[in-house]
Amino acid sequence: MVVKKHELLQSGQYHYELSVLASYIQQLNQEPGFIPPVHELAENCKNIVHCLASTSTEEENLSELLSVVEEFLLRIVTTVHPGWRHEVVATILDRIYAITSDSQSNVSAVTSAALVVCNGLDNDQILAAARELIQQEDTTTAGGRLRNSLSYFYHWICEWQSTAALGDWLLAFIQALEEKEEFDVLIEVSLDNLSRLFMALGSANANQSTTDVIFHVMASLRETKTAFDKIAPHVNEMLLVLASDNRQWSRQLLQNVVDVAKNMIENCQKNAKQADLVQFNEKYSDVIARLEEHMATTSCSLLHLQPWHSRVAPVFKAPVRKAGFINLGNTCYMNSVLQALYATKLFSRHVVMGMSEHPYWAKLGALYSGMMFPISTKINPHDFYTVAKPPSFGHRLQHDCTEFLSYLLNLLISYENQSEANYDYRRPAVITCATPKSIVSGTAYSTPFSESPLEAVPSSSSGSRSDSPSPCSSKSAGASGSKRSAPDDNSASPNKRQCVSMDTFVDQIFGGILLTRVHCSECQTMSASYTNFRDLQLAFPDPRKGIRMSVQGLIDFYCASELMTGSEMYQCCQCNGLRPAVRVVCFESTPKYLVVVLKNFKYDQKLSVQKKLMLPIFYNVTVTLPTQHPGMERTYTMYASIIHDGTAVHTGHYYTLAKDNDQWYTFNDDKVTMVRDDYLQHLGRSSTPYVLFYRRTDVKECHMPTFDELPRKFQEQIQARNKAFAEAVQKIQRTRPLLSRSKKDQGVFN
Repeated sequence: MVVKKHELLQSGQYHYELSVLASYIQQLNQEPGFIPPVHELAENCKNIVHCLASTSTEEENLSELLSVVEEFLLRIVTTVHPGWRHEVVATILDRIYAITSDSQSNVSAVTSAALVVCNGLDNDQILAAARELIQQEDTTTAGGRLRNSLSYFYHWICEWQSTAALGDWLLAFIQALEEKEEFDVLIEVSLDNLSRLFMALGSANANQSTTDVIFHVMASLRETKTAFDKIAPHVNEMLLVLASDNRQWSRQLLQNVVDVAKNMIENCQKNAKQADLVQFNEKYSDVIARLEEHMATTSCSLLHLQPWHSRVAPVFKAPVRKAGFINLGNTCYMNSVLQALYATKLFSRHVVMGMSEHPYWAKLGALYSGMMFPISTKINPHDFYTVAKPPSFGHRLQHDCTEFLSYLLNLLISYENQSEANYDYRRPAVITCATPKSIVSGTAYSTPFSESPLEAVPSSSSGSRSDSPSPCSSKSAGASGSKRSAPDDNSASPNKRQCVSMDTFVDQIFGGILLTRVHCSECQTMSASYTNFRDLQLAFPDPRKGIRMSVQGLIDFYCASELMTGSEMYQCCQCNGLRPAVRVVCFESTPKYLVVVLKNFKYDQKLSVQKKLMLPIFYNVTVTLPTQHPGMERTYTMYASIIHDGTAVHTGHYYTLAKDNDQWYTFNDDKVTMVRDDYLQHLGRSSTPYVLFYRRTDVKECHMPTFDELPRKFQEQIQARNKAFAEAVQKIQRTRPLLSRSKKDQGVFN
């Protein structure tokens, strides 16, 4: 018989019913000399907790069944060797915390019956157990788990008051959270449950430990107006219920309610402006009048508790200087792109505020939110780069920043509608989005700029390598001189669209549609083709002596009419043969944010090498794009640029120039410098802007979120990182007392 009992407790199967478990435990209780071997007690206790967690409060004969389980648990903790008692109690508390902190679990209030093991412990011992659970949590992820557990414990104390130790455990749990300075967790969860907690004071089953918890919460929230808003609708009813009971117990509860509620009102009135004060007094006149019927005491110990609101750690504000990304070993090609995208405020705000629960988006959101509220000016992007680096990119090798930009946008689009819940970042990312056909201008080759020697490779969406010309496009004659390698203009149909979906957020802000018209000079037939793009790639015409080119000039050159003759004649579907033609390019749909890639290189056919062009260019702060409707040009203003610094295609360094609040900054990895408005016009010969970012003038610049507006997970991560950084700084200051203050600050913050 003992064997069967032992097998049930150790089975690890949590689906059995409480009645079955209780029947076996009852027989164990009838054999007081038998206790499972010490090394198996932990597993037995886990199984009991899981069985209780799945038991409904409506279970028949629940009180009798629980008394059997409680008797068994109490016998265990009072009978085993004192050296093992702590482990048994810790195992039960750890299992309760594990299942209540899991957002996917559905835990019954009956689980609190297992807290009977706390009956023999004093308050300090219970607090030590709660402290041990909370301190072992990872700082960066603890917030959500702590919220889940605290919510369950509040729910239990309102719904289930049969376990006397529940209040003792919950108060210890709250005090451990206070020690760990998790005041944001305490305030948020307590406010959510305050109405129900307050009403539980009038329950006939309320006990001393339960009311201690409720008044501790009320007193700790007394400086928060929202707290009074939560209890105000129930104050009159509670006063009547408690006043109608002549017991000394109810009289004390009534006095505590009056003292705390009046103090809440005083705080609300003291902190309100004149207009708000009048509104507050009018709104709660009935409650205020009813409370005035009772005399408040001046010796209420609850009012000596320090309110949580006044103990919230101050949020670290962003420093005067901007934050930059640490170079993790030739990662400037990624740093520069992320800085430019961060400067695209509509994009970075959406990443942080709207995509915190989506794979890869959430990782980028954590990175960007950290840039918004840092205490250090050096941000480590390791966590994001670990999962976002293109798999084809070699470790510690540099690549073209436009290739990374294309890959990153495709990655985000691919996971825009997926959930991060249970997502395994150890798996390779799967790119599922359709890459728009690029607008390629000038060269048959697209070779990346690099910080280290690499073989020339074709770009992804930033360009396509094509050694032979398309039969329906101009033949490329090299890197300069030719306007573009246009999309496929010829088709059996005179009008052809080559468009992918524009439903994604990325394409809604960066995507546009190019319209290419070809007019046959022989039959006067016109064909049109439409192509999606996310970046506009511009090549340079043959330079003319004494003429300085500009970005606007390159756009005009790209969109100007082009005569197709000789070897570049047009294959006309109406004439059924090659014919002279005129081709014109304009924009049917212009992007909100225009990304311009300047093809600063030339392919030398004789030497079979790529050469970097270092031509003098005027970088227009404002440019216009022609549309298919005359007089409806779209105007853009520059807000960022990625600059390549180096004299050769395969070597060099990327950094970003970006504008924020009408001030320009250079972001050279983690070094951020304020610069003049005309910085681009005075670069050295080897420093050439490679990617330019423009915002359409009719698109309003959005405001970045405040700290309180951030998703809770990002708030917790920011505070955890900033707190860890501040502690590290303090440790350095303690261990290096002889350094001057200026040197310490210089070593930490620069």
